[in-house]
Amino acid sequence: MTDLSNILQILPIAFTNINKLNKYKEIILMDKHGVQRLTKLVQDGPHNRRRGLGKGWKLFCEANDVFEIGKSFVLELMWEDTVPVLKFCSKVKYVPVSFVRSNGLSSTYLSFKAVSDSKWSEGKRRIHQIL
Repeated sequence: MTDLSNILQILPIAFTNINKLNKYKEIILMDKHGVQRLTKLVQDGPHNRRRGLGKGWKLFCEANDVFEIGKSFVLELMWEDTVPVLKFCSKVKYVPVSFVRSNGLSSTYLSFKAVSDSKWSEGKRRIHQIL
């Protein structure tokens, strides 16, 4: 069993279920320069559906200049063949209320913010950067 308290980013169960990420062991993080980092998707025990991003998340945040508390940014989940890719899209000044799934199939936009939000809900698929 992996201790998720040591993982730098935990993904919400709704996000991993909707995008069927539970069957993957790795994901690619693509920074604003197009540099790709293969990162492990770790699972919290054999029967728990929680997944977290392993090593590589901190370097990804540093490369995109979003490692400070309060910095918000948006990522797009895309697919390269059958490999999931979280691509850096942009920095934002606020966290959007909802997320758009383009074409209803392959892309989901996510917002990350380095503070907690009491209005978080699985339906909004909001994730927070954990520093």
